[in-house]
Amino acid sequence: MAMCEKEKSTPATLAYAVPLAHGSEKKNGAPSLRSRLAQLNFFDLPVYRLPPEKYHADMSKWIDESMYHGTPEHIAFTKAFHERNPEHKLRFEAHLNERYGGAWLYNEIIGYIRLHFLGSQVRGEYFAVKAKRIVSSRTKLFEFKTHKLALESEVPRHATNAEILGVIQEYIKDCATELKGRYIDDSLFNVMAPHVNWKALYEQRA
Repeated sequence: MAMCEKEKSTPATLAYAVPLAHGSEKKNGAPSLRSRLAQLNFFDLPVYRLPPEKYHADMSKWIDESMYHGTPEHIAFTKAFHERNPEHKLRFEAHLNERYGGAWLYNEIIGYIRLHFLGSQVRGEYFAVKAKRIVSSRTKLFEFKTHKLALESEVPRHATNAEILGVIQEYIKDCATELKGRYIDDSLFNVMAPHVNWKALYEQRA
C-alpha cells in the first residue's frame, strides 16, 4: 500500500502523487495526457494466480495422491497405519503442504494493479511476474506490463464520494475481465473504501 507524502489535510494515508515514469511520450509533437498530468496513486491490488478455493482444492488432491498411491493393498495399509498413528499423518501432511507451496496468501501473488487518478480518469497500472507461462512458484521477478490494464473510467464532474467510489469499483471489475482466470484480491480495499473521503482525495490530483 502506498504511503502519504503530504502531511496536512490528507483524507487518506494511502495516496501520493508521483511524476510519470511510463507512457509520457508525445503524440504529433504534443505532450500526451500522461505527460501533462500528475498521477495520484491510491491503492495497490494484489493479483493471484488463482482463487483460494481452487488452490486449496488442488493442494488437498495433490497431498492425498502423494500420501496414498500404489496398489490397493498398499493404500489400505498406509491408511490403517495413519489411523493408528495420527501424529505421523499430521507431520507428513505438513511436509507435503510446504512442498506444494504453503499458504495461498501472498505466496500465490503474480501481479499488482496500482490504482490511480490521472486527470478525471481512474486507471490501473499493471505489474506482473516475468514468465512465459505462469505456474506455482516461490521465485518471482515482477515487471511493468501496461500503464492501463483496462480502459480508463471517467469520474463525472462534481462527483460525490459514493459516485467516485462507484467508478473505482467498476474499474476493478473491468480489470477482472481483462485478467480472466486470475483472482484480484480487493478485500482490504472494500474494508477501507467506505471510510475514505474520496472527494477530497480526488481533488488532490494535480
